Amino acid sequence: PFKSRATEILFHSIDNIKDLRCYQDIQGNETKCVCNWNYARDIIREANIPYDKVIMLADGLVGGRATIRSASVGASSQNLGNIFAHELAHTLGLQDEYVTESANGAVGEICDANCCMSAQCVDWKQVSGTQCIQGCTYTNWYRSTEKSVMSIGGTEREFNEVSKRFLNKSIDEFTERIPPIITIASPTKGQVVKKGD
Repeated sequence: PFKSRATEILFHSIDNIKDLRCYQDIQGNETKCVCNWNYARDIIREANIPYDKVIMLADGLVGGRATIRSASVGASSQNLGNIFAHELAHTLGLQDEYVTESANGAVGEICDANCCMSAQCVDWKQVSGTQCIQGCTYTNWYRSTEKSVMSIGGTEREFNEVSKRFLNKSIDEFTERIPPIITIASPTKGQVVKKGD
């Protein structure tokens, strides 16, 4: 969806050399890459760049997933194009299509973006080529395909049909600007307005 809608999305890039205090934070079985969002925001402001979403790519922090407030971080020295697409999709609401939480998630007949909370997979039950595969963000959640750019390792560049549908809907929220409806409350129709009123 990003390639097909490239004329609707404006990217800015900052090749930053300042220290953003990035580090690996190991918590139990999880390794997270953490960067200081306040420092990053200051650099963006100094560059005078407008933004709706921010993605940070950090070198040398291989082996961990990362999220920071209002932004998404990818860390690797390989498959940077895939990681960029993966992290950009996160900023638009897609979930990881592999287990990242040791606890179980909520259960219900609903789907959260590209993950479903039950084996019914109601959001894509009629979508050709999809399945209902356990293991999506939480151990008891379900994804629609074996591989995608949201799967572990980011080795697949393509988004599956379920993710494409959701991403297009999210992009629409930014690109479809509905003009406001303006009405004149005063003076009323037919009322004469005199100088000094």
